[in-house]
Amino acid sequence: MSVSLRVAKMDCTGCREALSELNSLKCNACDSHYCLECLCLDTNKKSSELNQDQLSALKCPSCTNVSRRKRGGKDMPSVFSPIVMKPKHNIENILTIEKISNLLDQKLAPKSSIMIALRKEVIQDVKSMIAIETSKIVNEIKDEFTKTTEFIMDEIKVLKSGLSERDIITKTLHSDQIQLKDELKQMQSRFSAIERLSRARNIEIQSVPDNNKNENVISMFKTLCNTLKFPISDSDIYACRRVAKMDTSNKRPRNIIVTLNSPSQRRRVDLGGAAL
Repeated sequence: MSVSLRVAKMDCTGCREALSELNSLKCNACDSHYCLECLCLDTNKKSSELNQDQLSALKCPSCTNVSRRKRGGKDMPSVFSPIVMKPKHNIENILTIEKISNLLDQKLAPKSSIMIALRKEVIQDVKSMIAIETSKIVNEIKDEFTKTTEFIMDEIKVLKSGLSERDIITKTLHSDQIQLKDELKQMQSRFSAIERLSRARNIEIQSVPDNNKNENVISMFKTLCNTLKFPISDSDIYACRRVAKMDTSNKRPRNIIVTLNSPSQRRRVDLGGAAL
């Protein structure tokens, strides 16, 4: 195997990594280029540090395996890929599903820095969302409350206006009531005076038989006055009539009420009756 002095944009046949002039060798059997690591050589050395004997004796892993199979070697590897001839790698550096799962468990642990930071971000986002939604709800409630308050105030103004009008009407009615009471008292006083005056002119005559339906009560009263030696004329009599009974079952004759033109005439009639 010889040293490749010119390796331009060439990859290792084994690991497919880019080669350089310092770490690449060419197989003497197949002319394939390999890195020192795939040839199981010390990677700390340079290819130029190998002597001529070493270079002429070196073969790539694939060619070495073919030669051993032809000789019936029992220690050759079962895989022909040159990549299996690499020096033993650190198994810990190989990623596996278990390592990925463990790494995720570490990163996603409740007390890990990532989860703590994620929780902080989530809490902050939730707080922001809650603050925004709360602000919207508060603003909506404020708007509704403002509209409701304005509506209630308008209704209160209307009610106040109506109450003011009713208060004026009530005061007017109260004033009219007081005036009507005064007028009623005056009328009652006048009616009382008229009633007293009317009674002062009335003479009630009792126990006069009323069997005759065609009786003349005025003539009967004039006859009575003549008997009392107080003659009276028709012009002195204002009215003369029998009054109805309160109790129709009472057999007593109906009384006669005579209304004279003046109270003085009644007094004279009373004096004449008292003299008898």
